[in-house]
Amino acid sequence: MTERGTAPGWRRSSFSGSGGGSECVEAAVCDGGLIGLRESEAPQHVLLVPVAVWAAFARTVRAGGLRRGGAR
Repeated sequence: MTERGTAPGWRRSSFSGSGGGSECVEAAVCDGGLIGLRESEAPQHVLLVPVAVWAAFARTVRAGGLRRGGAR
């Protein structure tokens, strides 16, 4: 749920599979400073993480920190 009491607006990753959209990771801003993450094939299962944790994860990904050998 969003702060307005409606369903969150799910956004699909631009890096998800292009074959019909069935291999997608989706994210949404939720109540309480949380980010919801789900797989499009199983939307009933949602992982909630604090915004600060999601932001740290995104910074690490952008910096290449999840590649073998770490950031470059």
